[in-house]
Amino acid sequence: MFAIYDVTGRSFRDSLEQLYRVNSVRSTLSSHRRKAEEEQQQQFASSVSQSAIRAYKKTLQLPKERTIYHANQVMQSPVITVRDNFLPEDCWEILWKNKISQVPVLSDKGLLAGMLAKEDLLKEMIVDGETIIRPADKPLSEIMSPKVITADPVSDIRRVAQVLNDYHFNSLPIVDNFDRIVGIVTRTDIIRAVAEHPTLSLWG
Repeated sequence: MFAIYDVTGRSFRDSLEQLYRVNSVRSTLSSHRRKAEEEQQQQFASSVSQSAIRAYKKTLQLPKERTIYHANQVMQSPVITVRDNFLPEDCWEILWKNKISQVPVLSDKGLLAGMLAKEDLLKEMIVDGETIIRPADKPLSEIMSPKVITADPVSDIRRVAQVLNDYHFNSLPIVDNFDRIVGIVTRTDIIRAVAEHPTLSLWG
């Protein structure tokens, strides 16, 4: 399941297909992309027999417990976050020191209220590395992205990767049933999982 959060709380929670319908600008592109992928899969399936696939899977000799299926198996936790009342300069220091490009923004109740990227801050302030040359003249609430797409801990990792790709995100927060952020999946996490766990992208 995927969800959308903003400063008022959760405004959407449903399947990936419904997410694309809500975000119609991207859904058209992703629909064409999915059709192309389905055609490629059908062509591949017609050229390779199911018995050959089973034989290949046996040659991998990887234990089942190493197979990656869900977001919570690759997500980073605990998550570095900032509060919506932080100064933009403090947020920049957190991003810089932790060598990250995005950080979730939480409300005073600890719920997801937005997403802040380095690019957002650099549009409002001048920095030289960690040094702030000219601070931002806007509050954090006017700099951050107020709408955030999230995934459940047990969301299919391939669908999480699809959202990252289709929406050009660098990361996707993972939120539980109580609207608490429990992890975050980045593009780097997906690449590392593919490299270290071949069963992630083969016949899952």
